[in-house]
Formats: sequence, C-alpha cells, structure tokens
Amino acid sequence: MKLLSKRICAAVALGVGVLFAAAGIAQDEGSPLVRFSKAQCDGGVAIGCYNLGIMYHKGMGIGQDMQQALIFYQKACDGGAAPACNNLGIMYKNGEGVRQDQSQAAVLFRKACDDDFAAGCYNLARRYMYGVGVRQDIQQAVALYQRACDGGSAFACNNLGLMYKHGEGVRQDKARAVALFQKVCDGALVVGCNNLGIMYKNGEGVRQDMQQAVGFYQMACDGGYASGCNNLGSMYFNGTGMPRDMGQSKEFFGRACDLGDEAGCKGYAALNEQGY
Repeated sequence: MKLLSKRICAAVALGVGVLFAAAGIAQDEGSPLVRFSKAQCDGGVAIGCYNLGIMYHKGMGIGQDMQQALIFYQKACDGGAAPACNNLGIMYKNGEGVRQDQSQAAVLFRKACDDDFAAGCYNLARRYMYGVGVRQDIQQAVALYQRACDGGSAFACNNLGLMYKHGEGVRQDKARAVALFQKVCDGALVVGCNNLGIMYKNGEGVRQDMQQAVGFYQMACDGGYASGCNNLGSMYFNGTGMPRDMGQSKEFFGRACDLGDEAGCKGYAALNEQGY
C-alpha cells in the first residue's frame, strides 16, 4: 500500500466531512466521493481507506458501520496513514465496535506519534499522564506533550502549560506556562485565553494586569468558554480592576450559565433575587 506523506496525513486529519461540505456532494452510498475512496483503497492508496474509515465511523455518505470502520482504519494504518492509526486507537480506547483495550489504544497512538502525527502524541501523553494502558510516567507525558505541542497540538500546549504552572513532572516555571498559554490562545483555543486571564489576574509568571486579565477572559467568553464568562462575572461583581457593575456581572454570569457553568447559574440567580 502506498505511503502517505506527512503533509497529506496532516491534511486528511481534518476528515472527509469537510470534503462533503466543500464539494456539495450528496451523502449517499452512490456519491462520487464514496466511489472514489473505494477505488483508491482498492488500488492500495491509504488515504482512500482512511476516508472510508471516517465515513463508516461517522455515518458520513454511507451507513454507519463500526466493523467496517475498524477494517478500513486498520488498512490505512498499515499503509502508513498516521491519522488512521490515531482514529483506530480512539476506537479501542472507547470500545467502539471492538472490545475496549487501553493497551492496544496506546500501541496505536504510539504508532501515530512515531510518524509525527501530533494528535497521536497528545493521546499517548494522556495515557502516560494517567497510567491508562501503560505504566504511569509523568516524565514521558511531559516529553510527549512537548512533541505534540511542537507539532501543532494546542491541547498539548495547554496541558504542558498547566504542568509548568503547577510544577507537575517539571520544575515549576510560571513564565513558561504564560508563554504556552499565549501560544494556545493565539491558536484560537480559548481555554488558553482563559488560563492567560488567570495568570494576569494573579500576577503569576507575568506582571499583574487586571485589564489584560479582563481582555483574555473576554476572548475566552466570546469563544464559548464558560469559565471565561464566569470569571468576568466575578470581576465585575467584586470590582476587581474596574468599578463594580452588577448589571455586567449578571450578564456574564448568565452567559456562563447558558454554557453550562454551575457557578455562573448560581451567580446569576443570586443577582436576580437581589433585583439586578
């Protein structure tokens, strides 16, 4: 089977759903993309097998069938498609269409990581972090999070930032944590923006700056991250770095509540009872 280049692996990791939307292909078994992917896979092209795996896994353009998804992911993985190895690992991790096997999931994540697929390194790091399917090894987790972060995984950068913030498996370095959270936030993963807000609010690894904290919390909240909204609500409630504003506080607590944050719901209810 023909090997995928690393560039192609990174591209196809987005999934065929993007292709359906972009091309306007009708999602049925006779669709051109389904036929084309089958022809590719039959011809030994790993990307075709990978795309078929996604389609069967998610029921995109073809009836959902976990057993078929496993078969095509395995063919693609054997052919060098690192994203397929990663997806196959996820199926073993979750017990989707196969008996749950955390050790096999770790093997597959390692195979994906060894081919420089950042999501595989991230998933393997989590295995080592919590000792699932492998013997717990925090140092390995740090190294794998770093590799995944360097490979473009914002989630890995965020987790690595938390480890540096708390000194977990590494020497505590809050300035480095700030740099990692900034990288995450710049990459549009809003949990990083929220974490930056916390660092600026508390003056951890950076000079305390309440206006910066508000700005990063606002970015997180606008991006749909509930804790960012709740943190803004708290700052307006307490007058932290700004005049107290119960109306604004209630607004942000309400937004947090709408996003499922229990503390936000409580804050909103308390202010509502007080007539704000």
